[in-house]
Amino acid sequence: MKSIVFINPYFGKLPNFFQLWLYSCGRNEHIDWLIFTDDLTDYDYPVNVKVHYLSFQEMIDLLQKCFDFPIVIDNPYKLCDYKPAYGLVFKKWICKYDFWGYCDMDLIFGNIRKFISDDILNNYKKILKHGHFTLIKNDLEGNNLFRLEAVSYSNYKTVFTSSNVFSFDEWGGITPILEANGIQQYYDNVFADVSFCYDFIHLMFIDNDYVPQVFIWDKGRLYRKYFNKGIIYEQEFLYIHLQKRNMKILFDINVDIDKFLIGAHKFFISDDPIDYELLIKISPFKLFYLYWIKRRSIEIAREKINKMKKWFVNILNNCILY
Repeated sequence: MKSIVFINPYFGKLPNFFQLWLYSCGRNEHIDWLIFTDDLTDYDYPVNVKVHYLSFQEMIDLLQKCFDFPIVIDNPYKLCDYKPAYGLVFKKWICKYDFWGYCDMDLIFGNIRKFISDDILNNYKKILKHGHFTLIKNDLEGNNLFRLEAVSYSNYKTVFTSSNVFSFDEWGGITPILEANGIQQYYDNVFADVSFCYDFIHLMFIDNDYVPQVFIWDKGRLYRKYFNKGIIYEQEFLYIHLQKRNMKILFDINVDIDKFLIGAHKFFISDDPIDYELLIKISPFKLFYLYWIKRRSIEIAREKINKMKKWFVNILNNCILY
């Protein structure tokens, strides 16, 4: 089995559900994580997550040693732009691994190796295109992919010498640059990227998403239950991305948990059967209603456009006949 390690520098207070993040890492026992942080909170780190304590300035110094020009990092968020270069920066920590990667801390992982097989790893230099979960082959070419350039996109020197944030780790940088250079990247909608604008809507399936729904993490497996046309369906995911959401935790996270549910703004435990009544109960009504109105408005607009098209075609046909 190919070996994988994720590299996660994080400075400042770690997210309030970081312990749940750690639990989901611990269930992926064949994958390792390296945490570089100044948060000294006593978390229950699983054996496959290694924490290294250092200051933000020490992190900047570590990055600067890898480049012969002055880099700019005014705040921790700017580190996102440096993620594609982590294979170079942290090479002494990752030499034994086949792939290294970076991921966000506002995720809950499912069974990673179920979705990222050795067959996929053998055929791609880079896995997934979003910055919240990315894997890159740990070899000379993979560790220097960030140096490639493409027309209309800022190169790494421009990015590393500016205080602006370019999203160089994802769609704003490395992803389209590699595409322009003919580097194939594995991509599939195997993750749940939850919108921060709507009520728990899956961004990848926004035209065919289902409300209400709930996500379940059960002994390392992540899946959702959703209601559609009178039936409760189930769908498994690689991970869920809870970006920019204020999540309440309605149980004791200091006790090792085997199963919990993920709602729109909370983690909770329930022994009730997951049926339509439960899904409605845990869905914030106002946002659900606004989403339904939005979707229905789009449907009505499409109906009107189709009627206008038919009316216009009839006019043309009549003009041709006469």
